[in-house]
Amino acid sequence: MNRFFIGIELVNWGKLVQRDGRFFTWPTDYTNPYDRAEPVFLEGDWWEPYPEEQLAVLHLLLDDIRARHPIEAIVGYLDVSPGRKLDPGPALNLAV
Repeated sequence: MNRFFIGIELVNWGKLVQRDGRFFTWPTDYTNPYDRAEPVFLEGDWWEPYPEEQLAVLHLLLDDIRARHPIEAIVGYLDVSPGRKLDPGPALNLAV
């Protein structure tokens, strides 16, 4: 797919695990606590929200790419690799 996709990387932990009232960034590693923005509960799981600054730059980048290329769809790894990848997750609305 890399031959005909434009990839955009966002910085985000994605799905978080809650244990004993705390959040963690890896499902089986409880030594790395999550300490950023308040997690959001979406689709039955906790997720790190995307920072407003990052979303603003993403919108600018998407506008620029759309101006130069005929974009048919905006998808995440979850859409093209279900069962293997979760990103970008429901905290990012791809209908931008």
